[in-house]
Amino acid sequence: MGKALFEGIYEELKGKILRGELGYGEQLYSASDLCRLYKISNVTAVKATAKLRNDGLVKSVRGKGSFICHSRHDQRSDRNPIGEVGRVRFFTIKNKDKPGSFTGRIGAGIFAEVSSRCLPYSTEYTLPSPSSMRHACGVEFRKGDAVISLAPVAFLCDTPAAVEQGVRVVSVDSMVSGIDAVLTDNHRGIASLLSLLEGLGHRRIVFCSRFSESQNFINENERAYAFEYELERRGMTGETVCGRDFSKLEALLAREDAPTAFMFSQDTPALRFVKHMEERGFSIPRDFSVTGFDCHTEQEPGLERLSTLAVDCEGMGRMAVAMLFEAPPGGVLVNFIKRIQGRLVPGNTAGAAKAKVKKPKKSST
Repeated sequence: MGKALFEGIYEELKGKILRGELGYGEQLYSASDLCRLYKISNVTAVKATAKLRNDGLVKSVRGKGSFICHSRHDQRSDRNPIGEVGRVRFFTIKNKDKPGSFTGRIGAGIFAEVSSRCLPYSTEYTLPSPSSMRHACGVEFRKGDAVISLAPVAFLCDTPAAVEQGVRVVSVDSMVSGIDAVLTDNHRGIASLLSLLEGLGHRRIVFCSRFSESQNFINENERAYAFEYELERRGMTGETVCGRDFSKLEALLAREDAPTAFMFSQDTPALRFVKHMEERGFSIPRDFSVTGFDCHTEQEPGLERLSTLAVDCEGMGRMAVAMLFEAPPGGVLVNFIKRIQGRLVPGNTAGAAKAKVKKPKKSST
């Protein structure tokens, strides 16, 4: 006898929770969201959620929904809730903290907030692989240490010495089970970009995901989900395309119902796509519009013209420091994961939608 459909959904959601893709305190998809995401009935969605609840992975709050309550610690009181913060240590990846870069701007926000609170502060470099970092970091903690992590240092919460001494850890731009986190408000960001395009008359939009080498899968997945959700809510037409080159996107322009706008999950591939298509004779935004997301391509040429959503990196750094002084919730609260809103940058790669994409003339050479 085959496995029931709800059990397959349950196992996929359980995997996301155990891997930290859905972190402690995050709200689980509602039944209606699960129906749209997996094309299932409401009964199947309710059964999958109930099984997660029976396993103790989620908890339902009347009138609010279901929330992730799985943590790497049985007791959250193991961690230093407020305590005396003696030293703030910022863990990041070496050679990626240049001024103006994503990492550098987060570090600037951390430094500004730490300075305003007159706290000792240090920057610690790590390797991007957690398995390597166990041997390369040589991390030693003392009472009152607080860690803000942009590098993948999830293992810190499993280090007995750290737990015993009450080290508080806040992750920036990444969700890890059992760790406080400051994240980009991806849903609102996508909604803002769609509102921009909708106001310009666009109805057929393609979301372009995973076109970058330096992708954050949590952000990629959240933005793709938000795109599909907002598209359906607004009654617009679109699809999500994943890839490494632009051949799939070029093929879409040859269709009778060609898209009028391409929304990229990151700025760098969006800028590459603009350059790539203009070299082939297209005019942007006359023929079609292009938008990005993040506004932190480390001063890449052309960024000033891109229509995108600028993430407040400095604000994320400040918020991470502020969280060190906030008591973690005694139950399941959404505020355990904090999200910071971005700022819409109209740019000039988004313009009024055209009824039909004009094919560029072939070069006589």
